Amino acid sequence: MDGRDGAAGFMLEIVEIRNSAEFQKRVVDGPEGHTFVVDFWAPWCGPCKTLGPVLESAVAPFGDKASLVKVNVDVNPDLATAFAVQSIPAVKIVRDGQLVAEFVGAQPETVVRKIVAEAIPSLADDNAVRAEALMAEGKDAQAEKLLRAALKEAPEHGHATLLLAALLLKRGDIETATALAESIAEGNPYHSKAQDLLARIGFVQVCRKCGGRSASAIRLAANENDVEARYQLACCMAADGDYDQALENFLECVRRDRNHNDGAARKAMITLFNSLGRDNPLVEEFRTRLSRMLFS
Repeated sequence: MDGRDGAAGFMLEIVEIRNSAEFQKRVVDGPEGHTFVVDFWAPWCGPCKTLGPVLESAVAPFGDKASLVKVNVDVNPDLATAFAVQSIPAVKIVRDGQLVAEFVGAQPETVVRKIVAEAIPSLADDNAVRAEALMAEGKDAQAEKLLRAALKEAPEHGHATLLLAALLLKRGDIETATALAESIAEGNPYHSKAQDLLARIGFVQVCRKCGGRSASAIRLAANENDVEARYQLACCMAADGDYDQALENFLECVRRDRNHNDGAARKAMITLFNSLGRDNPLVEEFRTRLSRMLFS
């Protein structure tokens, strides 16, 4: 192992691999979350000598989040075979024992920097992951601080934006939660989940407008033929994540009056189908039942 200053003055850890056992210990079984940029090279390879300093410059700014690993293919042909290296230089980026990115050849510095930067989690990424864990523990105040710090660093960070929207929705700030979810653009990896959250927000808005789940249940108990009360109760159930009961009551609304409120119950079911995803067993069950009801 060699620790030295990189091109920009950052301390860079460089690991020289001597055998496959050392690679297994240092890289495959290395620290959780740590990123290893593995450079397959050889002393006789001219392009390898060109790429080497570029890799050091690209990895160094990430400090203790990443290490540069040097694998001489003449000394470690077994590792080259294991990683399907057919020509050098070849770079494989590994984290938690998994290949997360790769490229071949002495690519331009701008390309190398982009690949490396996209493969190594940023501080915003770390904050979002930590915030999600805190939210699961009910520590919303701590989570919010991390999420706002993440968004200060990376304003369009999809994961942090989505989590903050969910946190604010839980708090009752529907307007801000909606704005945040809507800001996650198509093409962002979290766009689909943002649409799911927006659907849930829609159900929350209906539920609050009608006075809440208990009030809707009381109205329905007083008159089981009250389709609007049943629809409102179903929205409250969907807002609470009780999707099975929500779909059952939306379906009953369709059975009693499919045209009520411009087909709102049927539309709500389709929204839930899209939100839950086609692999969810509830979707297959209720989509089939809805089709039979509408077209039989």
